[in-house]
Amino acid sequence: MSATINIRPNFSTLSLFDYLLPSYIQNTERNNFTTSAVGQTRYKITIHDTVNKIITFDQPLPTELSEAGTDWSKRWIATATPGVLVYISSVDFANKSITYSYKTGTLSVGNNVCFCNPYRVWTQNPVYYIIGPDTTWAETYPGVGPIWKHSDGDYRMIVNGYTKYVSNYMALFKSSDLITWTNVDGTGNYKYKAGEAPFNKTWCTGTTMSILGGCVKITSGIYSNYYAVTNIGRNTSGACYAGVVIIDEDFNIIYIPDNPLTIPGYPLLSSSYLHLAYGTYSFNNKLYANISYRNYTVSPWEDISLLCELDKWDDPTVINVEKIFSTLDYPNTPLAENAYVFDFLEYRNTLYAFVVFETWESANLNDTPLFRNFEVGVMYKENDSWVMYPQSPIIINPVAASGVWSGTYWCSDSLGNGIFYRIGNQLNFLFNGKEGADTYKIGRMVLTLPE
Repeated sequence: MSATINIRPNFSTLSLFDYLLPSYIQNTERNNFTTSAVGQTRYKITIHDTVNKIITFDQPLPTELSEAGTDWSKRWIATATPGVLVYISSVDFANKSITYSYKTGTLSVGNNVCFCNPYRVWTQNPVYYIIGPDTTWAETYPGVGPIWKHSDGDYRMIVNGYTKYVSNYMALFKSSDLITWTNVDGTGNYKYKAGEAPFNKTWCTGTTMSILGGCVKITSGIYSNYYAVTNIGRNTSGACYAGVVIIDEDFNIIYIPDNPLTIPGYPLLSSSYLHLAYGTYSFNNKLYANISYRNYTVSPWEDISLLCELDKWDDPTVINVEKIFSTLDYPNTPLAENAYVFDFLEYRNTLYAFVVFETWESANLNDTPLFRNFEVGVMYKENDSWVMYPQSPIIINPVAASGVWSGTYWCSDSLGNGIFYRIGNQLNFLFNGKEGADTYKIGRMVLTLPE
């Protein structure tokens, strides 16, 4: 079933949206998923007093700007396109104006602006990245994989190593606090290489492999206390498949299937069709794999996010497929191209799907700071349908504003894949951020989220 858009989520109890507050405001309607630039009321500059550093707008200003201040979490910017912005120091709601203390680029009368504060509720700790490239196995950049707690009390994370856009290697990292990470291999080397045993089945003999998204600890049967993960692999013909692999807490491969997942209704007709896997999950005692079905035979290409129910973890059969959304369902919106569900979070009996999307040729975003950037939005289920939260993106990068948030230049261009990991009231988001093409590094944000 395709997703819809609900402007005002209505939950009977406190929900994720009571804590995951909007950090990006584009229009007065608070709907960033309108399909037309005409169908929204933007904040347009009517006066720019460059001497006194005062900008006046044609619309009442968002109430969130009353928070504006110098603390890291209270720094709001008004911005048009990447690098064209002012740092707000005070707000005059009566006169619909702001005063600023810092400026880059030129904001002119007639420009539409957005208001952004990426760290309104998220704390980036540390500010700098925590894992960077490695010349041995992650020459271009490292990619976030599943996280679990080891029996020694520390945490483990699979890190994928990329050369350009191809993931060739996987390594295992450990940490006691999710901040300082070290490679478990004493020499800093990788643990597995694409095409080599055990990743040398017919469906994963090529030069590409990656383990992304969540993992599930198995609680019964012969694989009890092991972990189920998903792997993306290619065969020698270039076809891209998804499979469920079982590992132990030290990332030793316990079971790898001879055959990949077969997904009813979404066949791999040629190498132009891909099954991209983004983790395993368990909700309401059911087992799932998160799969994106990519179709390169259309332009722009289509991504269909699927929640695939499995009968078991070892050599599973897909017994039910739920369509979350297709990029073709959202023309001229942030979900129109290169968008897919990368992780899930269950909070207070509601399931949330986190979506990364690239705001490419979106008609309503081509004059915003997010144009051609990857950002993160969220969907939830309502009346058995997946609903897009219209104030997404709810996690954004510093949108070329590292001059406002010092030390964030490394992630000032875009966000990529990530993984959520909860410890008590602390929701950790380990993510890939970049400053330019092929420069992804791994960072960490934290949100206080009561149980």
